[in-house]
Amino acid sequence: MGPAFDAYCGQVAVLRDAQQRVANEGLIVQDPKGFPIPHPALAIVRAAQDEIRKWGDRFTP
Repeated sequence: MGPAFDAYCGQVAVLRDAQQRVANEGLIVQDPKGFPIPHPALAIVRAAQDEIRKWGDRFTP
C-alpha cells in the first residue's frame, strides 16, 4: 500500500480541512470586492471527494 495509501490519507485530510472551513465560515463568503460567492473550499471538497473515490477502490478487500 505505501505511497498510494499515503496519497489517500492526504486527500482525506484535505477533505476534512476544507469541510471544517466551510462549517466555520459558511457556504457563502465575500470576494475581495465584498460580493457574495460560494466558498472556494467547496471546490476543494468536490475535488478531494473525487480523488478519495478513485483511491478508495484500491483498498477494498
